[in-house]
Amino acid sequence: MEKETIRREMLHMRKSLPPHFVSETEKILGAFVSSLEVYRQADTVMLYCSFHSEAGTRPLLAYSLKKKKTALPCTDKNFDILPYYVESEDDLLQSPMGILEPDPSRCQRCRSADIDLVIVPGVAFDVFGNRLGYGKGCYDRFLPGLRPDVPVIGLAYDFQVLPGLPAEDHDLRMDAVVTEKGLLTAPEARIQVR
Repeated sequence: MEKETIRREMLHMRKSLPPHFVSETEKILGAFVSSLEVYRQADTVMLYCSFHSEAGTRPLLAYSLKKKKTALPCTDKNFDILPYYVESEDDLLQSPMGILEPDPSRCQRCRSADIDLVIVPGVAFDVFGNRLGYGKGCYDRFLPGLRPDVPVIGLAYDFQVLPGLPAEDHDLRMDAVVTEKGLLTAPEARIQVR
């Protein structure tokens, strides 16, 4: 299937999720990610603020703000990701796209070299760790700039993990994907996630 067809179908399925399922699932996802060894060992974690029916991060963000140095992405006009440290939800403002992002006037920039774990949103993933994003290439440009030892984990609903996705040479694979049904480690993961 073409990327646009998959993207359209996945977004339609996500929009049809009942709100109670989204709410319950984000609690499960938060508990699962925070129990992973790679999360427990990380000093600085980079999350994202979930938007609409994305796999939710609110419980994980609240927990991380208490336990970790927490960075969130701020996207500039060129759709490049700039990570900023966030100390509380008061440090966030709504972007022109409606996504909560760090307020650059209140937050300190986080160097990519200081990030120890990245949790990534996506429209779809596959069992090999490939990711289909929203089509702007934000994470495709950002992720290669991380240290090679940084685990990259996709967060998704189970139905978003497909047997295969179209992938290009420049696409960086996830090391694992976490869904409400558990952890899926990519067969050729750069880093073992557990």
